[in-house]
Amino acid sequence: MLKFSVATNWDDQLLKEIGGLDPGRRVTELFGKLASDFVGGARPAYALPFVSRKKASRHIKSIRDSGRKFNYLLNASCLDNLEFTRKGQREIRRLLDWLSVLKVDGITVANPFLGYLVKNEYPQFKLTASAHAFIDTVRQARFWAQEIGADRITLRGANRINRNFHLLKEIRSQVESELQLIANDTCLDDCPFRIYHVNFLSHASQSCHPLRGFGIDWCLINCRKKLLTEPEEFIKATWIRPEDTGYYEQAGIDNLKVIDRIRDTQRISLILKAYLNGRFDGDLVDFIYADNQLSKKQLIKKSLEFFFRPFQINIFKLKKFRGLFSDSGMRVDNRGLDGFLEHFFNGKCKIDDCGSCKYCSTVAEKVVSINNTADEKFKQRIAEVKEGLTSGEFFRYF
Repeated sequence: MLKFSVATNWDDQLLKEIGGLDPGRRVTELFGKLASDFVGGARPAYALPFVSRKKASRHIKSIRDSGRKFNYLLNASCLDNLEFTRKGQREIRRLLDWLSVLKVDGITVANPFLGYLVKNEYPQFKLTASAHAFIDTVRQARFWAQEIGADRITLRGANRINRNFHLLKEIRSQVESELQLIANDTCLDDCPFRIYHVNFLSHASQSCHPLRGFGIDWCLINCRKKLLTEPEEFIKATWIRPEDTGYYEQAGIDNLKVIDRIRDTQRISLILKAYLNGRFDGDLVDFIYADNQLSKKQLIKKSLEFFFRPFQINIFKLKKFRGLFSDSGMRVDNRGLDGFLEHFFNGKCKIDDCGSCKYCSTVAEKVVSINNTADEKFKQRIAEVKEGLTSGEFFRYF
């Protein structure tokens, strides 16, 4: 039976919600990290609620007291080469020592060197290879499993891996480590921005970085535009419907990772309930997208803390980003996708020839509806922001 690893937003109420939703204890683990630390991770600090180390310590203890495990994310792809300096080594080990004191059960890494370090110097931690390691071939999976010693491997990358069941089964047959996929992922299939984007996210959550969390997510702007204005790209994206989890169990996947840490407790609970029940009735776009759930007061505070940088950007232009992703005008009725995945499970997907296959385009025509007025406004806002960033307008005052 598939198990689940669930994002925590550090709200203790979430633990109570999970306890009520999951009497069968299919949720074996929660994962998270501080908004920023020396290593950094896969979400920018400005998108996450602040939590102190003391609060994090209490929350982790509550998770472990409930009989579930906790996995701390050290899934930055780039550390500016600081991992090979005296200061970097000292800070990394201080962080790992702190996690050892908290009796954290697992660590997730994207950087292979950190994987070696954790496995050899801190063997008490169960090691998970991050989705941001972009493991999407048998050879890569075998390397992480056999050379580094990863106990669990999160598969993600090219090869349309979430829909390539032949490849999933092949990796399963050659790797003994647990295999994991992200359940409600929104990333583009074979995303051209993925390496650049994870580097951006890494630096935007590192306490040691000179920009102290400041950053304009140009990659996300491009990604959302493509996903939400070219309907077939949404259909091709890497999400897994709650109704389709059985296919992945048949392919040998052990665990599904339910994101996102920027969501509030109500939304995380709703998503988890759908996966546990194997059904979601509603708009799949709303289900998948991880809109930030910070309050208005929190958003103002975050904006002042991370974006009031008059010497780095024209602060008067920042209002153009407000509400940029709140409503694209696109909707997808999840019930219309019943039976959708059989095409892929039966090996009919022409992975490298979408032009002649057109399966996803045909599906999009049937299940996607667009509010043209909202969609045109969205396209215009995206175009203005991209032009402002490209021309340099956003960085000048005169």
